[in-house]
This record gives sequence, C-alpha cells and structure tokens, in this order.
Amino acid sequence: MENEELKDFKITTDHEEFKAHKFVLAARSPTFASIFKKNVHAETLNLIDISTKVFSVVLDFIYTVNLPQTDEVDFIELLKVSERFKIEKLKKFSARKLINQVNSENALEILTLSNSFGYDELKQKAFEEIKKIFDTETIDDDLANKPEKLKKLIDFKIKKNQILAEMEENFKQILSS
Repeated sequence: MENEELKDFKITTDHEEFKAHKFVLAARSPTFASIFKKNVHAETLNLIDISTKVFSVVLDFIYTVNLPQTDEVDFIELLKVSERFKIEKLKKFSARKLINQVNSENALEILTLSNSFGYDELKQKAFEEIKKIFDTETIDDDLANKPEKLKKLIDFKIKKNQILAEMEENFKQILSS
C-alpha cells in the first residue's frame, strides 16, 4: 500500500485522489475486477459520490483487511460502498456496526438498506425503532418489507403530530385570552 512505485490507477473521491494497484483492487473487489476486464487500459475512476473518509477506509481494507477502529465512519455510506464494490467482510462489519447506531432519524434508511442487502438482524432492529414512532398504533410486521409505505405512514404521523400540537397551542391561547 505504501509502495508508490507500481501504482497504476487513480481514484478520485469528493476531495482527494488516491493511487492504487489495479491487481490489488481487482483481487479484493469483483466490481473493480469487472471494471478492469471491460477496460484493461483504464487509468482513473471518479467516485465523487463517495466521501473521502469512507473511501479511505475501503481502500485501507482492500490492502490490509483491517477493519476500521473508529466509530467516526459513516457506516450507512460504508455499507453502501461495500455493497457497490462487493467487499463481503466489510459489508458484514458495517451492518454489525449499524445495529448499534439505529435511531428514529436513520431507521427507515437502514431498513431500506437491510431489505436490499438481506441483513435480517439489522432489518429487525430498524423496524423495532420505527415501531416506536407509532407509540400505541399497531404496525403490521409485513410493513418491514415495504419501506415506501412506512415512509408514507411516518410522514402522515409527523403531520398528524404537528396538527395536534397546533390545535393544543390554539386551545391554550383561547383559554388564556
């Protein structure tokens, strides 16, 4: 990884350019292997949709098979990138890390990802968090496989809560006047 001498490929992310060895990338990632098979003379790849921090973790993993030792990584993005480049061990690691980071703000996105990638434990954790949003309403377990319907229900629940809060405020104003 440190040897700059034979690096024959450049990858550009949102803020940085990385140099790497095609053979190492291809050996660790079926996606990179496919890219190089289609275009043997490829010299660069622009990945501006991937953050520098996450791609740095991915590249380090490709070269060393060391998992990140920090929780400062966006594990949602890391899971997506690991899936994109078909790096199975990093995908599994990211999914395990995400289980501990599920909250009401990211639960729907994580549920959608876990449905796409087939991580049942992560899916269950995300769905449990979504159920909390609905308090006493019963949410059918089949909705765990229908994130688009869940999004509509969550949006409706938020609007309902906003309307109720406005009504409560108006009620207080009437009483106090």
